[in-house]
Amino acid sequence: MRWILFIILGVVIAGSVGFAMLAWRGEIAPRPEQASTDTAADPAQIEAGARLALLGNCAGCHTVDGGGALAGGLPIDTPFGTVHSTNITPDRATGIGDWSLEAYTRAMREGVDREGRHLYPAFPYEYFARITDSDLADLYAWNMAQPAVAAQTPPNDLVFPAGFRPLLAGWKLLFHSNTQFAEDPTQSEQWNTGAYLAQGLGHCSACHVPRNLLGGTAEGRADEGGEAYDWWAPPLTAANPAPNVWTEASLAAYLHTGRAPGQGVAAGPMASVVHDSLALAPEADSAALAHYMADRMARQDAFHTEPAARLGLARAALDTNSPAMGSAVFEDGAQLFSANCTTCHHAGGPSGGRAFPDLSETTTVAGPDARNLVHAMLWGIGQDAGSHDGYMPRFAHELTDAQIAAIATHLRDDTVTADTVTRLRAGGPVPGAGAGPVSGFASPTMTAMPAQPGETP
Repeated sequence: MRWILFIILGVVIAGSVGFAMLAWRGEIAPRPEQASTDTAADPAQIEAGARLALLGNCAGCHTVDGGGALAGGLPIDTPFGTVHSTNITPDRATGIGDWSLEAYTRAMREGVDREGRHLYPAFPYEYFARITDSDLADLYAWNMAQPAVAAQTPPNDLVFPAGFRPLLAGWKLLFHSNTQFAEDPTQSEQWNTGAYLAQGLGHCSACHVPRNLLGGTAEGRADEGGEAYDWWAPPLTAANPAPNVWTEASLAAYLHTGRAPGQGVAAGPMASVVHDSLALAPEADSAALAHYMADRMARQDAFHTEPAARLGLARAALDTNSPAMGSAVFEDGAQLFSANCTTCHHAGGPSGGRAFPDLSETTTVAGPDARNLVHAMLWGIGQDAGSHDGYMPRFAHELTDAQIAAIATHLRDDTVTADTVTRLRAGGPVPGAGAGPVSGFASPTMTAMPAQPGETP
């Protein structure tokens, strides 16, 4: 018996030592303070980095309304609690001003900061690991050329034991592969560019992938659909349930402008991706993403069975002259829809010459998840995304939870409960939405460009 106890104790000690060795990461020496002022990066490198910063939507997560650009503080809800984005300005005390390129690269690829602390995967290093060395160098040059902002990151609010950072070493062992992007030699240059952006800087799968109880992704399930801020993120594969097939042209238009004929408009978390990121980057990048995604989303049939059925029901629901749908909930929903929505969304098309989407053609209505439709009614679309094209007002203060549920049920022909609306209302709109592109970041290409000889900085 004593020998058994010794064996168990030995295994525990060996396991503890092994985990400690796995979890421990050393500190990288701070960047010399003089380097912050003496080192002038190549302007072309900074400009290249600015494009990459847009494509990665750095400001979308690292800027909070009313705060300094890239100064962090945005709350990011996870199943394990709230993580706050960090200050990534070159402030030496509260930001990353003392990070060398080596420290920056380790954080982007391995999720470990300069001091050796593991970073939470709310920072999508599992995708940034695919970025090339040269692109990381350009991004670093741009990052260090931005204005320094002194801003402390609020403490995270995580459930036990998620707040114990060394445990992230185990998470990485299970779910993180530190491998760079490899081109597919059988595909075109544009396809590979789109794949590189989607799988790396764009980190599309950070939202569009199902996650397990530990927040990890299952091997081989990339882009099968997921969620962000309690919005449903549809599959970016042939399983996408859009009533109208996404074409390369419609994808390119949607990614660069936030809307496309025969589809809906970018809302919720996707609004920031478009209006704070892709719309400001070169149009060729949106075209490359569209080319890659169109290939992945290609399907033989024009309609899936379920979305096709929903399409007909939604078109009938939009027709205020159609017969009653046969239940009190549907009748109430039809009346509420007629009173609140038909000015813009009537069966004959948009009024007033404005480009309002045909609800019967949107994945929001035709898809299997009602959350996006409820969110759209609660918080509105368009103005919060920095666009006045297709603006939809909020109805959070005009309609009760039961009324919003009735309208959603009427449009979708499946039961949306008032309890669902209550829960989504309590969660509020997407943090940071409401101001469009971040002030001071809308045109970052030449931001903080170092002065050339003879110029006044």
